[in-house]
Amino acid sequence: MKQLHNNTRTAWKLVFVTLVASAVLVILLHFVFPQPKTPILYSASDGYDMEIFVMDEDGSNVIQLTDNDADDWGAVWSPNHNYIVFHSDRDLTGEFGIFTMQADGTDVRRLTPTYMSARFPSVSADGRWIAFHAEVNGNWDLYVMNAFGGCLRRITTHEAPDYAATWSPDGNMLAFHSLRNGAEDIYTIDIDGTNLTRLTQFSTTIDTWPQWSPDGESILFHSERNGNSDIYIMDADGSNQRALTTDAGLDRVARFSPDGNSIIFRSERSGNSELWVMDADGNRARPLTDTPFADEYHPDW
Repeated sequence: MKQLHNNTRTAWKLVFVTLVASAVLVILLHFVFPQPKTPILYSASDGYDMEIFVMDEDGSNVIQLTDNDADDWGAVWSPNHNYIVFHSDRDLTGEFGIFTMQADGTDVRRLTPTYMSARFPSVSADGRWIAFHAEVNGNWDLYVMNAFGGCLRRITTHEAPDYAATWSPDGNMLAFHSLRNGAEDIYTIDIDGTNLTRLTQFSTTIDTWPQWSPDGESILFHSERNGNSDIYIMDADGSNQRALTTDAGLDRVARFSPDGNSIIFRSERSGNSELWVMDADGNRARPLTDTPFADEYHPDW
């Protein structure tokens, strides 16, 4: 019996030593092999038209990905950051379309048909589907297609315009803003077009450009309800709406970092449109770009 007790103690000691060694190894690997940083996409003028750029998350290492005589913008990452989806009028059809390209800007392909004007794509968390808003026969509605451009489906059919579709992390819903009640408010809808829910109720101002948090618990948006354009956040059911920014400068189009700990947005608080980042609770707002003679727009992390 004593021998059995000693063997048990020895086994537990080995388990403890193994756990401690594993923890130390993880810490050492973190410092020796730091986790790769997530690059940030955005659009900016190159002096002639809108082009797509990428930079490191600290604002360094800026690279221009597109360079043509068209406007390329509204770019978003695929979930694994190996391809980019954006809208452009590069086909000279007179209409914007949804395009995809590799992360280095190569292999550009049009996904949407030329009969529709399509803008501002959003990629589902599994990378299989793309949502966007498009105009067909004078009406702006939400559409979904697969990542290769097939299986095109119309989600909304209201006579008022619906814009800026963005996926919930579970892929079951879209958030968007709409003029269907006379002012721009935030709504959610199931991807089969049912269960429409209005989340904001300010009928005399704008609440626009929603984005879910990575955990699906919150939705970012920007609002002018207090007489200035600021970044707001609310619970996913529309409750607990509160401002994250209160600066006198215009703040718009906020996006979460992949880990949900930071928020990037565009701001005009320095005089022109620059990219700023802050903690998820609105603290520690600081600029990422400083280009007085150019404007940056529509970031994605």
